[in-house]
Amino acid sequence: MTSNPINPPLPADLPTNWTFNQIVAPNGSEVGMAEQYGYNYLMQQVNAAQRGVNSLGKGMEDLLPWSLASNENLLINWYFANPINQRGQTEYADAGYTIDRWYLQNTTFAKLLLTNEGISLSIQNNDGIVQNIKKEYLQS
Repeated sequence: MTSNPINPPLPADLPTNWTFNQIVAPNGSEVGMAEQYGYNYLMQQVNAAQRGVNSLGKGMEDLLPWSLASNENLLINWYFANPINQRGQTEYADAGYTIDRWYLQNTTFAKLLLTNEGISLSIQNNDGIVQNIKKEYLQS
């Protein structure tokens, strides 16, 4: 298991019980409040959060490029968040073509649903979803 890339971990102790006309001070203690109410503490936490996000971004650089997760050059109708649905159905459970050029096979238990978020696919046993790609589309 990898360690937390945000070091030190960010505290989750910023106040949420502010009141109308509350006086704010650099350290909070100047107005009789805890340190978390001071704007210096708040800005320290904002800066720590920004460093943490930057650290996560730097760590992601060496991972698989996001473009390969759903690459328009590798598949036809690759964008599952907005699939092409020429048949107009919201549910496919029979063997055959579903969303454009995707084929549902061996449908003992397979089901493909179109949702507002994209597609949902349930597969068991030897069920599957395939896309036949013509040889001339493949690059060597």
